[in-house]
Amino acid sequence: MTEEQPPDGANAPPLPPAAPVGSEPPPPDLGGWNGLRDDGRFDLGGLLSFAFKDPKGLSKFLIGSVMVLLIPILGFGLIALLGYGVQTARRALNKEQHPLADWDDFGSVLVDGFRAAGVFLVYTGGLILGSGLLIGAIALTGWLLGMAFHSGPAVAIPSSPPLIALLITLGVVLFVVAVAVKFVLTPLGLLRVAATGRFGDAFAIRDNLAVVRNHVGTWLFLLVALLLFHILSDLTILLCLIGIIPGTFWWFAVAGAAIGHTGALMKVGSS
Repeated sequence: MTEEQPPDGANAPPLPPAAPVGSEPPPPDLGGWNGLRDDGRFDLGGLLSFAFKDPKGLSKFLIGSVMVLLIPILGFGLIALLGYGVQTARRALNKEQHPLADWDDFGSVLVDGFRAAGVFLVYTGGLILGSGLLIGAIALTGWLLGMAFHSGPAVAIPSSPPLIALLITLGVVLFVVAVAVKFVLTPLGLLRVAATGRFGDAFAIRDNLAVVRNHVGTWLFLLVALLLFHILSDLTILLCLIGIIPGTFWWFAVAGAAIGHTGALMKVGSS
């Protein structure tokens, strides 16, 4: 007695459900960087490599290198690179897979560049002005104390040199604090410009500090990363000297992406 054989295909695994009519397959993964790690933490490795995974990366690097060469010409190239960094920050803030900005709309790149240059000038000018006033006040106080040291009563003689040393030490400490504050506020101002497109938002210091109040660790990580990227950019001069040209462009790009990436982690809205 022979066993009945099941009809062909009876034991075959069920077919997957058919895709709805009109649906599109997901886009292929091109190996880019979407701005956030799965765990929501600062993605240092992704930042270091994202610019080299962009499908148009070569052409963007070529144009960026030309902008580096144009820096000595009235700072034109520098304005363009600053604007490029802001636009890259904006794309990273929007969590785009390839945040490296395009050069297509060169006018908007220059507009953002002038905004970024204004942020640097205001914060750096404030630091220079404040330091100048502080040094002037210390010099004037020292001169007055020196006059008292030479012509004043004997009781003023032993106290004058220590007081001058104290004033100089205080001036150095305040200068270091001012540099640290500028180092913190400048990328924060650039983040606000990238997020809103408004120049004045870079100087709403109270509101801007409130943005990072609950993410101090993330912001400090950004500052350390920016310093690391700057060192790596400087080291590109070892590549037959001319390596500093694409290395400088890479610095503007990766710094912008890092600022935008940090804004995305802190849930800063983009316009």
